[in-house]
Amino acid sequence: GVALQECGDLDAASAATQQGLRLRPSERRALSNLQLTQLYDPALSLADLRRGATFAGAQLGTAVPLPACEAWREGSRRLRVGIVSGDLYSHPVGWLGARSLLAHDRDAIELHVYSHTLVNDAMTQSLREGIEHWHEVQALNDTALRDLIVSHGIDVLIDTAGHTAQNRMAVFARRAAPVQLSWLGFPASTGLAAMDGVLLGADLAPVGCEESFTERVLRLPGLSFTYQPPDYAPDVAPPPVLRQGFVTFGSFNNATKLNAGVLHTWAQLLHRVSDSRLVLKWRNLADPELS
Repeated sequence: GVALQECGDLDAASAATQQGLRLRPSERRALSNLQLTQLYDPALSLADLRRGATFAGAQLGTAVPLPACEAWREGSRRLRVGIVSGDLYSHPVGWLGARSLLAHDRDAIELHVYSHTLVNDAMTQSLREGIEHWHEVQALNDTALRDLIVSHGIDVLIDTAGHTAQNRMAVFARRAAPVQLSWLGFPASTGLAAMDGVLLGADLAPVGCEESFTERVLRLPGLSFTYQPPDYAPDVAPPPVLRQGFVTFGSFNNATKLNAGVLHTWAQLLHRVSDSRLVLKWRNLADPELS
């Protein structure tokens, strides 16, 4: 299914993954892969996406009661917030989440990060040094990770992966905190009954999108992230069109997104902008047979 998705054949990818689920209905990677694959399919309605997410969420587990504890009240103590992520390195989640994580109000928030990434780069090091409680949890299974989070008395637990690679959806399905939210890495429904809300910027959550979510849609007034440019990024320079005499459009997106509707829109754009060019960049376009 993954190989077929990389080839851009969504119908075949979905069929292969669904066949895998018929053979092993509780296979977590296949459940998540199917959700991700279907997000690329423009033929699916919002209701279709919600039904798929609900099915996946139900297969991932049900909530387990949390130990009794005193609910957080403003002024009583700092709010304990936990972040569960396998992507806090030079990855889109790292680049888009670093500023928010490092800029939190330490007087109001006690931040715990539960990192299960196998990558340890400069971004990881910067975050580890700037966050009060950093827990390496790569070696913990879902039960042990949930037990650790519960032992810390986390008030709000935030997932940054959704159904993308290396997710810990099963921990959230069993509920590890009184309030659980999805943020940043997966702007679609997780389908988990125990996921209370999804944090989205207004542009990512147009009116009516609620139909595709099992969670409550929590719209932030602006964007839901801020970009942290790498140190090696060049300074902003004059646009190349001034030197070359023509506009160059670019898309460095997963080629699975290049469906007929997208290509038609791009063709219209190129037709309207005289002598313009289009540059595509993605890992599977590096195949020598495609160049």
